Amino acid sequence: MARVALTADEQVAFLQRVRQKVAATQGHLAQLCQVHPRTFSDWVRGKSRMKYEPLQRLIAHAQLALDREIGQVPEFSHVREAARLGGLRRGRLYGNPGTPEGRRRGGLASIAKRRMLGLANGVPDGFMVAKVIKQPKPSTALAEFMGIMLGDGCLNSTFQAALYFNRETDEPHATFMVNLANELFGIRPHRCDDADSKGSALLFSSVHLVRYLIHLGFGRGDKVKQQAGVPLWVLENPAYRRACLRGLMDTDGSIYRYEHIVYGNRYVHQALCFTNRSYPLLAFVEETLSANRYHPRRTGFRVYLYRKVEIARYFSDIGTHNAKHETRYLLYAQRRESRRGTQVVDGAALEKR
Repeated sequence: MARVALTADEQVAFLQRVRQKVAATQGHLAQLCQVHPRTFSDWVRGKSRMKYEPLQRLIAHAQLALDREIGQVPEFSHVREAARLGGLRRGRLYGNPGTPEGRRRGGLASIAKRRMLGLANGVPDGFMVAKVIKQPKPSTALAEFMGIMLGDGCLNSTFQAALYFNRETDEPHATFMVNLANELFGIRPHRCDDADSKGSALLFSSVHLVRYLIHLGFGRGDKVKQQAGVPLWVLENPAYRRACLRGLMDTDGSIYRYEHIVYGNRYVHQALCFTNRSYPLLAFVEETLSANRYHPRRTGFRVYLYRKVEIARYFSDIGTHNAKHETRYLLYAQRRESRRGTQVVDGAALEKR
């Protein structure tokens, strides 16, 4: 419950005015405010700030006309400042609680205790240590993992990275991501399925992995707000660019068919589309496709490939590790058809993945 935005003197004057107006005892007013009489007494003396709802009851009961509107202060708004002042006072009394010498003594004491317990090469129950991971050098596999992270990944905290996927359509790709992470970093994620949706997550709990991904150029926080882009070490190597493109397209890409009418004939075609709201990622996909002799078309937050031969070459040269995309490509390639008709297909009525 919010508190009133009054100084102690203003609060005391207000409550005195209420008592004079209604000629009631403190006990009666405390009962009206639904608080203990001792609490109301603290309000009357300005010892504590009164709550906002009791203030409204008193105004209505006394039928007071206020000169100005009384604002509100959030509950516990004083805690941050009180903690700061308490910390300063503690420092003045006892000095700095964390010194290099003090930390060194603590570490030596911990080592001595572990040796006493016979755990020189292990750790006791409940004693947590950071997982050791492999830190691979730049490679096409690492570039593809970066593309996957930029597409469907994030850093949840200082010690956890996550990859999200649709367990109904992307299960084989999830298996690929698990194996790729294990090959690169030597760790396996914990899987978490959302019971209320089709979404699932692969959670990597490793402070060293998070630090290494940041070192590689993957930033923490909202990728759209930060307008995340591809790291420089990927941009400078054509092979790494293609691998990163594959990771992006496997996560934020789709293959679908669309239709149009020409002189009464209905034609069915397929398109490869990358969708993202990060402009640097859209530019990277468009530029990488162009550098590899494709003819992409960029519209809004999407980059398209429309030409049949280029889509076929993409799956042949760059490839995919997401079986969903390859299956749809082969299915739509087999179902190409043309027949006479009169219905015009709206461009917005395209099949979504």
